[in-house]
Amino acid sequence: MKKKKDSMTIMIVPHSDKKTLSFFLDSKKISIVKYGVIFSLFLIVLLTFNLIRYINLIKSENYKLLQENENYKEMEHKIKEYNQQKKQLEDKINEVEKKLSKIEELEGKLNQVLKDSTFKIQDYGLTQQKTMGLSSRGDINRGELLLILNDLNEKLEEKEKNLINLSEALMEMKERVDSIPGLWPVQGEITSDFGYRKNPFGRGREFHDGVDISAAYGTKIKAAANGVVVFAGYKAGYGYTVIINHNNGIQTMYSHASKILVRKGQKVLKGQDIAAVGSTGRSTGAHLHFSILHNGRFIDPLTYIKKQSYQD
Repeated sequence: MKKKKDSMTIMIVPHSDKKTLSFFLDSKKISIVKYGVIFSLFLIVLLTFNLIRYINLIKSENYKLLQENENYKEMEHKIKEYNQQKKQLEDKINEVEKKLSKIEELEGKLNQVLKDSTFKIQDYGLTQQKTMGLSSRGDINRGELLLILNDLNEKLEEKEKNLINLSEALMEMKERVDSIPGLWPVQGEITSDFGYRKNPFGRGREFHDGVDISAAYGTKIKAAANGVVVFAGYKAGYGYTVIINHNNGIQTMYSHASKILVRKGQKVLKGQDIAAVGSTGRSTGAHLHFSILHNGRFIDPLTYIKKQSYQD
């Protein structure tokens, strides 16, 4: 309710029996209140705007920090993964280098054994100098490691094939060598040589088809080479006898044994016990009568075997 033109009265009427309150405002007070309200609203709007702007700035900075953190984690993961792959490749290269070193060492030994054979190791151009230390270089990248690893694997495959050929050739040669009589069957002195000699049982001379080696009764008789037993039994004049068939038409015969330790058809190895020294058959005492046949004809055992080639 207005009392004057530029004045107003504000009344507060309670719902209870309490007294009604009234406030009289003249024009000056109204102006103060009006500008106060306007200024307050302006401050509120300004503060609200700045607060919203600050909140958005914080959100933006927080988002950037989150993005940077994600990027950092991703980069850290990639670096870790790269280092793991690099370590695996470096370990593989070291492993291949060790294999190559072992293969080259074995190739050298095989070449020494097969120096007179037509099987020779080719030089594939890969040496330890070319590969040594590559895995320890700090500046090598994954692409270079893969190229080196592939090259090493190719070289390794070639050398493995070559090594297989050499091994097969060595086994074949060893089989041939071990099938040639080269081991003295018992340790002892030769008491009667190969060829014509005075007959120990009567007058005149007779052909002695082997060599007699003195040895104690029961001494083990060893096979002179790899082969197959073609006879194991009693043979007239020779007593208990073992005959072994070897390659290239060669046979060895062990006579006057006291005991036979193998059977017909059995495969025997060089140095294997096949019988025991005795004095069966036409014999004057315990000894081994040792003969070698080539295509059915007796030949001097010393043609093949040296006296000192006994193996304990």
